[in-house]
Amino acid sequence: MTDVTLTCASCEQPNASGSTFCVHCGTALTGSQAQPAGAGQAQSPPHATLPPGIREHSASLTQHGFLASLFDVSFTSMVGTKLVRAVYVLTMIWVGLLALLYILLGFHESAALGVVMLLIVAPVIALFMLGFARLVLEICIALFQIMANTNELVAQGRRDSSQ
Repeated sequence: MTDVTLTCASCEQPNASGSTFCVHCGTALTGSQAQPAGAGQAQSPPHATLPPGIREHSASLTQHGFLASLFDVSFTSMVGTKLVRAVYVLTMIWVGLLALLYILLGFHESAALGVVMLLIVAPVIALFMLGFARLVLEICIALFQIMANTNELVAQGRRDSSQ
């Protein structure tokens, strides 16, 4: 008589019959995964092929270049993550020019005000503005990553429910 084990669809490791979760990766096990011990080694894993109409979304997010992402009307690749560096560089240039303007205006009024602007006001304002811009851009990147991870989880859920 052969032992019946549950093979995890996620990590393909055997688990004792009656297990609810995989002891190796924590994935929920279902009764449809029951196999005799040693069976299924030569089979392809159940998640190797996707149902029709479902693509690996995470791969499509990284395949396209900037121009391909920019003109992607199906919105499967994100252009925002590619623009963040350029936006931050432009922000640093803009903040630097604005600080220089403050310094020049300070020296235009008086030498003392110019020194105060040069040593205190312009650096503090520039650091505050750069910090705020960086925070906003990091929040945008976090939202893009949440979206990509959510799409990947939905695709994984569809794969698991179609088995």
